Amino acid sequence: MTKIRNWHIVVSDNSYLCPELRCAVVCGETDHPDGPHIRTSQVASFNGRAFTTHSGTRYELEGDPVQAFLDALDGLALDCDHPFAALHTDNRFRCCLQEVA
Repeated sequence: MTKIRNWHIVVSDNSYLCPELRCAVVCGETDHPDGPHIRTSQVASFNGRAFTTHSGTRYELEGDPVQAFLDALDGLALDCDHPFAALHTDNRFRCCLQEVA
């Protein structure tokens, strides 16, 4: 499982799309052989800090997100151990994610 550091989550900002059609991707740094910077494909499911993309690749978030991401959340409390949970339930950021046990 690839670990991503200095991460942030990007949710589609197209307000014309219903939440079920919005998507989230993760950007950050990794030790992957293809290069240090990564932008994942769409997040399909999550469990705590681990997540799987629509392409089937599994990742895990490591450490804290970048400060600019926290600032952009506009008061939304982010639990860094379950970072996708708030994006899954808050209507301002809600997108098509599935929580798995």
